[in-house]
Amino acid sequence: MMKKIAVTGGSGTPERGVGATIVKTLASQGYKVVNLDIAPPRQNVGEFRHVDLTHYGDTFACLEGCDSVVHLAANANPDFDHFTGAQRFHTNTLAAYNVFQAAATHGMKRVVWASSETVFGFPFDRVEPPVLPTSDDDPVIPTGSYGISKAVTENLAEHMHRVSGIPFIGLRFSNVFYDIPGHDTGYDKLPAAWLKPED
Repeated sequence: MMKKIAVTGGSGTPERGVGATIVKTLASQGYKVVNLDIAPPRQNVGEFRHVDLTHYGDTFACLEGCDSVVHLAANANPDFDHFTGAQRFHTNTLAAYNVFQAAATHGMKRVVWASSETVFGFPFDRVEPPVLPTSDDDPVIPTGSYGISKAVTENLAEHMHRVSGIPFIGLRFSNVFYDIPGHDTGYDKLPAAWLKPED
């Protein structure tokens, strides 16, 4: 039987197509893919279900019939002020809880989700790590609302695993670069960064 995998944030954004790339890759590997997003897809791959993941009932309904979920949806913008930071934390943690709880209740086989290097304090604008390079065993020291939401979600995943027994796999992504040449964080700028590791 072909497995059905849900991908939250599967539409991605015009600049960063992480979700869209995951949807396309899973489909090419023979999986049935359900893209759960508030934004319409930019590609005609898999099934699209429009959902606001901060609404539990809708999230639960949209995950019905799926075997596993890849939870990528989040607001990763910088903290422009404390109001946007508070909303970002609220959105990210509530969406993660709703997806994790629905996955556990549906008895899914696995939850894979996007954490972030920001749990270690990146960027180091408020606190420096005790040692460089950092390792996954280092204590988390997030400084912004996005990093704090990811650190809280890591704890949430541990609790959900303990209660449900479902494997929760968190991936601490590093900087996701843009495919747009000339962009401030475009892939084409990486070779110059390799020459200046202190930056």
